[in-house]
Amino acid sequence: HAGDDPNRLRPHIKTAKLLSTVRRYVESGIKQCKCATTLELAVACEAGMRDVVVAYPMVGANARRVEELSERYRATKVSVLVDHPAQLKEWGSSTGIFLDVNPGMDRTGVDGERAEAALKMVRLIAESVHNFRGLHYYDGHLGLSGYEERRPQALKGYEQLARLAAAVNDTGFRVDE
Repeated sequence: HAGDDPNRLRPHIKTAKLLSTVRRYVESGIKQCKCATTLELAVACEAGMRDVVVAYPMVGANARRVEELSERYRATKVSVLVDHPAQLKEWGSSTGIFLDVNPGMDRTGVDGERAEAALKMVRLIAESVHNFRGLHYYDGHLGLSGYEERRPQALKGYEQLARLAAAVNDTGFRVDE
């Protein structure tokens, strides 16, 4: 629940990626978003977003493009997802890092049921030159079912995520998001 605070919203701009539409978000006070491609990142930065999470793992040329855009648009804080130590090598020190948590889609993310693996990744991020921003959890696959079926699955996932966030906080690392 965002109430009247646009800072509590981080819309995914995949369906609203026109520059004019994203500018309207910014003009209405929403200055943080998620995106999945480097084109969406470029639009978000150009529109004046101040905090963008690239919510799909990037490697190779795509990672280099994210870094280029981050350098070009220094007023925008750019963060990415990681779920494996090797991914940290892709990113410069100015890139924020979210630990990607698998919500059950089994595409990306660390297993949220295995807190020790997640905590190991958080330690690696925190001990590196990177800024640990928080946990990323996307349960979009639940949207395929009806509300009554989806609700208990979503609540179970959020309870798991809250336990993981508490475990991370208990180790002395702050989960800001």
